[in-house]
Amino acid sequence: MKLLRSVLMKGLEALAVECLPAARAYGVLDQLWAALQDVDRTGFTNLLQAMTRTHPRHAARREHEVAQAAEQLEQIGCPSAMTRATEQRFAVTRAAADSSVPADDTTDAAIDWITATRSNAL
Repeated sequence: MKLLRSVLMKGLEALAVECLPAARAYGVLDQLWAALQDVDRTGFTNLLQAMTRTHPRHAARREHEVAQAAEQLEQIGCPSAMTRATEQRFAVTRAAADSSVPADDTTDAAIDWITATRSNAL
């Protein structure tokens, strides 16, 4: 359990240390903290479930957004390795979603679909 939790929490930490210095460099760190308050209202577990449910159907749009975010980081000389890895994850999902998406709009159906399509994974 500890190591599974670490996959998520340490990955989130790595994204935070990639994002927060860039937010400071752009002078928008306070605005970013404010924009993240919806996570507090939603709850972290609920947020993860919602992201998982919507991941297959919205992967193409999210891939594009993440690519733009990585380019923005790179323009100011900030590391983008985690953001580029995220972009790749969305690309894999987008490619799989071109031929199918989960039948039901549930977290379990999304996890089953992700598991079934992971032969295309990174």
